[in-house]
Amino acid sequence: MISQKKRSALVSQQTRFRMWFVLMVVISLLLWVGGCGKEAPNRVVAEVNGQQITVKDFHDELARIPEDMRTVYEQEPEEVLDRLTSVTLLLQEAKRKGLVDSSDLGGLDNPRVQEGMRRLLEMEAQGADKVTDQEVAIFYRQHRDQMEGKSLSQVRDAIRMMILEQKQQQRIGALVGRLRTNAAVTTYPEQLPKPPPPALEASTADAFQAALKSGRPSVIDFGSNRCIPCIQLRPVMRALKDAHSERINVLFMEVSDHRDLAQQYKVRLVPTLIFFDAHGQEVQRKTGFMDREAIERVLRDLKFLGG
Repeated sequence: MISQKKRSALVSQQTRFRMWFVLMVVISLLLWVGGCGKEAPNRVVAEVNGQQITVKDFHDELARIPEDMRTVYEQEPEEVLDRLTSVTLLLQEAKRKGLVDSSDLGGLDNPRVQEGMRRLLEMEAQGADKVTDQEVAIFYRQHRDQMEGKSLSQVRDAIRMMILEQKQQQRIGALVGRLRTNAAVTTYPEQLPKPPPPALEASTADAFQAALKSGRPSVIDFGSNRCIPCIQLRPVMRALKDAHSERINVLFMEVSDHRDLAQQYKVRLVPTLIFFDAHGQEVQRKTGFMDREAIERVLRDLKFLGG
């Protein structure tokens, strides 16, 4: 028989053990949940014919994109994944044809892999190297307003190269399309890294109208989240907003969401900055990227900053 004293000590010991065990489980769960919030490099974001694409592959692909384009793709992670899916299919096809030894995305920076991919694309683009004079003439007529007044003879060679590149890209795109048709592709977009928040959030039509009626000058950026100069302009506009919010309204309008406003104000190119006075009347506009100093110079000339 166990004495009452020993029984009490045993119960107390068991209770302490259960409390310790529960505490360890709770701590483990907290660590696991915390770890799930981080970007595990081996987290799978897609499978292409059984080959996995991971978060690490995603970041490696972003790093390969030219810096001035990277900010665009950071906002569109599913487009990066689509690029990776296409590249994986091409690598698999190059391996099938004996042009590369592996379809592993980690080998994309290997010169031998790059050579194999180049040969695959050259093979696919064969036959797309002929451009007729008629094609050049049609292209010139269709894009004459973009030729800066140059004659057909002056731009003939450049147009020929552009058409040739288009044909080659179409052939390669067709190859990727065929490969996708016969491929087993599964994507997990919810596993993709979240895009960084934009420097300046897009405004609503109500916010736009309120700004024009506020009794203060406004500078409105009509732009797009898919345009490189537009995205480069966004931090500049954020800085302007932070520095001068007591004197002027600074807004970004996404043209794809507000086509009616873009049409009303005859926005033809993005980004377009339109400067409105305190009465909501347009007084000036600028097209293309501008740095903060250039915009502030316009604001001072218009007396929007009080001097």
